[in-house]
Amino acid sequence: EVVDNIVSTTPRHHTYIKQLKDDGYEIIGYCRKSKKACDNRALLLERMINILYQRSLVQKVFVSPSSSVKQALSKRDLFDQDFLTYVKEKKTKICIVAIDYAGFTTNMSDLKNLLR
Repeated sequence: EVVDNIVSTTPRHHTYIKQLKDDGYEIIGYCRKSKKACDNRALLLERMINILYQRSLVQKVFVSPSSSVKQALSKRDLFDQDFLTYVKEKKTKICIVAIDYAGFTTNMSDLKNLLR
């Protein structure tokens, strides 16, 4: 049963994402790395981007290469400004898929402001 559940996870996820697309959602990916020094930052970010495209079938990916998860989205590096502008100006429904071990954000009021 455990093996079946693991094997069926990606197809179920793809089905869900395809349904969102059929319902008019644009699937946007977001990944970030912490500010901590890292020799293989580019490789790790590239891996996260590939996972977003392959597993979550995203149509576009935004990257924050060096930011804190506790930091407000509006205060993160310049790449996030493009993300915030894109999300705010979009007139269609959006589903954001985030890859990061610490998460998209730990600041719930910041997330609520983004979603308004």
